[in-house]
Amino acid sequence: MGLGLGLAHFVPLIAYLGFWIAILISLGGRPLWGLYYMLPFLPYRSMRDHFLIYPLGNSVLTILVLAVIVGALIRGKHLPKSGIYLVWLGFAIYMYFSMWLGTALGHANAPLWIHDVNFATWKDYMLLPLVFVAGGLVVNDRKTVRNVILITGLALLFIDQRQQRDIVIARQRSQ
Repeated sequence: MGLGLGLAHFVPLIAYLGFWIAILISLGGRPLWGLYYMLPFLPYRSMRDHFLIYPLGNSVLTILVLAVIVGALIRGKHLPKSGIYLVWLGFAIYMYFSMWLGTALGHANAPLWIHDVNFATWKDYMLLPLVFVAGGLVVNDRKTVRNVILITGLALLFIDQRQQRDIVIARQRSQ
């Protein structure tokens, strides 16, 4: 990961700072670049767990998705006509009001703050539909579809190889 230079310790910090740069780039007029940056991190939960020690580290992916959406809307992009977006919106509203029902029944805290466990769980559930919305806004041609598939495939290959290496190391340590 660090090319044998002792830099592996800094990879999470560099990736975390990259999120903030991607957020600024997305809001500055290039939301597709923000989507490209987030793609490898969507399935790579163990890398995102390293961000938890940094400010807003647990929300940086959500912030980037929202920045891609806002950046696309600023550039005048529109969602393709599809009923799925209304289904997701209805699902999000239903889930949010369900949390309020739990509050009214006295079983949970009010889901108002990002530090509330219920709100954080709801936010994590809403991440995937938001990624699809962001993709619907910025993925417009075959070349972009190809790039999205390529980036995702390479990220999954890298994650799988890293996971296999970690399994081998764990087995060697246990012997």
